[in-house]
Amino acid sequence: HDWKPIGVLPVGFCMILVVTFLVSTLTQFFAPAEQAAIPLIVEEQDLLSANSLYTTTMMASVIVGFAVGEPLLAIADHIWQLIVGGSGGLGKELLVGGSYAIASIILLLLSTNEKSHSNQREYPHVFADLRDGFKYLGENHRLRNALIQLIILFSVFAALTVLAVRMAEIIPNLKASQFGFLLASGGVGIALGATILGQFGQRFSYNQLSVFGCVGMTASWIGLSIF
Repeated sequence: HDWKPIGVLPVGFCMILVVTFLVSTLTQFFAPAEQAAIPLIVEEQDLLSANSLYTTTMMASVIVGFAVGEPLLAIADHIWQLIVGGSGGLGKELLVGGSYAIASIILLLLSTNEKSHSNQREYPHVFADLRDGFKYLGENHRLRNALIQLIILFSVFAALTVLAVRMAEIIPNLKASQFGFLLASGGVGIALGATILGQFGQRFSYNQLSVFGCVGMTASWIGLSIF
């Protein structure tokens, strides 16, 4: 609190930006490797079941994690105060960082029997890849339209996530740190929608499903703005 701001931004906020940037950057290394490791540790005939179980577990962890995250963080801070004493503490930070460390150790102990790659080095050609990608999008209007829809969709989701924090602040008897409950309810909705889609989605065309989804989301946002 005593440090001078960097320009107009508080130092603490700048540190949060740096941490968020690093987490997002490292995720780009971790996520593709995570997906590629599944075929290495699962037999080919079990891949479909493994991918389904992986998706279900990930969705369940999002739902449960957002719901129990705030109580767990509060317990971690309470334990820290009992051990060290004082009002401030690092219980939340140790819990989150320790969870990453435990996951890293488990991954190090995982045997994937991955084959070593050749020593031949391929130099990056980012701009050439981008040029080829934009050229392909220009020639394939279906993929281009789908990509535009995804960009709009995730932009709206990002805005809603920011609004959810503010909603948690102004809703009576609800702390801002408890906005995870709102996101958990969204995760339940995603799981329910995926289940319904798997059971009855084959009866409709992709265009119909897209229209139904857009109309439903629009009605939900209008209801959110009203209530």
